[in-house]
Amino acid sequence: MEYIRQVLEFVPVGPMSRARGILRAEVRDQTLKIRIQLENMPPAPFGTYGAEMICVKNGYYKRSPLGMIRTDNRGRGELLYRQSLGNHEGPGVEDFQTFIVQRLRPTPTELMIARIDNGVNWHELPEWGSTNNNEETPPKPEVVPVPVSKPEPEPTTIPAPEPEPVPEPIPQPRPQTQLQNYLMEKMPRIRPFYQSALKWIRLDPADLSPLPMDLNQLESSPFVMNGYTRYKHLILGRDQKNWQLGVPYRYFPEMVQIAAEQDFHEFRPAHGQAAKKGDFGYWIRHIPLEKN
Repeated sequence: MEYIRQVLEFVPVGPMSRARGILRAEVRDQTLKIRIQLENMPPAPFGTYGAEMICVKNGYYKRSPLGMIRTDNRGRGELLYRQSLGNHEGPGVEDFQTFIVQRLRPTPTELMIARIDNGVNWHELPEWGSTNNNEETPPKPEVVPVPVSKPEPEPTTIPAPEPEPVPEPIPQPRPQTQLQNYLMEKMPRIRPFYQSALKWIRLDPADLSPLPMDLNQLESSPFVMNGYTRYKHLILGRDQKNWQLGVPYRYFPEMVQIAAEQDFHEFRPAHGQAAKKGDFGYWIRHIPLEKN
């Protein structure tokens, strides 16, 4: 299954003109991950909103609930959803087309909608598993009895040996370098430094799985996660020998030893000059490129 990543913006429906929402959907390693963030939502009846996903495949649609979103007194709410993909028939979670945020009670009402580019109008399609009662059942063919005659004895022959079945080729996993190139091409660009010859992308810790590194160790690092939690992003660049992973921070000399313990040995300020106390920039970790 191909790596899929979508960042969609919710469009308000009706009087929800001030409400805003962002959805990040990702399919990777047979797992679907969805993150929904809402802002400026009015107080929800009974305290929560509902989120739903519409999947379309082969001319059919299927609705799947994602969960409940509870907003605070500022109208902000967040939903994290994760599901493993398995063998199934019909539209699956990798066939998502539309996402809906709705008020569930007292009556279900759509409030926010997000669609992928070139998405089909699923309202015009039949639901998966439904039957069309207007279709006529074709008549069964009439069976005409055939008189049975005594078969003549066949000459004795030695059957030829059946050929051994040829085993089907085992599908090979997608090359890691292909996933790495896809990551650099599809993730959003960013200019973190005043001057830099490298192409930089903005990403989350979960996006780093194609890199030759221990992702679990990275996500369990307080140094990395504190910078990511505060500034909501990491950066990644690539030169001829190394990946360059950057964690956003403000520079303080006492952090040099803490950063070095996590293999971040260089602080690069955003303005491109020598780093001074309090300057914003990125602690950089060099990760050797994986040899083919």
